[in-house]
Amino acid sequence: MFMPAEQIERIVDNTVAVLTTHGNRRAEWQGVIADALSLARQGGPPWQPEAEFFEAIQALLQSPDAPPAGTDLSADHPYAAAWAAIQSGVAEFGAGPGLSDEQLDFIVHRTAEVLTTDPDGRAEWRTALSGALSEARDLKRTDDAEFFEALLAMLDAPEGAEERAAGLPPDHNYAATLALIWAMVEAGGPSNAATTMETMRIVRDFLAADDWTTTRRVLEAHADVLLSPQVDELFASNLAACRARGEDEAARMLEQHLIILRACRQRGIAPVFDLLEAADAPDDMD
Repeated sequence: MFMPAEQIERIVDNTVAVLTTHGNRRAEWQGVIADALSLARQGGPPWQPEAEFFEAIQALLQSPDAPPAGTDLSADHPYAAAWAAIQSGVAEFGAGPGLSDEQLDFIVHRTAEVLTTDPDGRAEWRTALSGALSEARDLKRTDDAEFFEALLAMLDAPEGAEERAAGLPPDHNYAATLALIWAMVEAGGPSNAATTMETMRIVRDFLAADDWTTTRRVLEAHADVLLSPQVDELFASNLAACRARGEDEAARMLEQHLIILRACRQRGIAPVFDLLEAADAPDDMD
């Protein structure tokens, strides 16, 4: 096998995640696998096992309930163990993916509608979300279940108190999605909101970055979005909400990222991150 064990483990974990608990990131992971497959094919015969592995994953992501015939890996394939780990991991959570982008888009808009322009639909929507919560719990999709619990808390909160009831940790898989719903509610409904699902996906990736190099890469790729006044307002609003709920760690994280965004607007991305990365560099002096 060409790929190191750590890389194979990440591929297995991420594939299982987007097919179970992190369905809203499935399209993003499909893009990663497609790129990896393209590189493996360019490598020719020495990379054939990797290409076959990525082809099998790609087929599973495109059609998790019924992958096309011929995409399975044989028992003696170099990546047979990794492929089996993916299949068993998905089986533990039940067949099929978690929430898709299309499902999330509908949930966001419908929740914002019943909290603003269509209050008469609130009870019916609550029943639908309760059913979705029950299903998520049965399938052991923890993130999905926590998301539906937060949505139900928004619906059940007294008038004007939705913000206080709608809390998820900032690194939660659906934190950015929940923030988008609240932004729509504040705007008076989905049709009045300037923030989009794509913006929230970018914000989520920015917050989820594990190190300054990755954070910088996300910011440089989406500077037009992340350095916009709309995103500044979104961060400030959610920071105030976290402080009001007493969520000190979440508030600290949001404040740190907001300071970085504002510094980048004033001084430029490169100078700010050069300083951050230099401060994190190990001291080689004895």
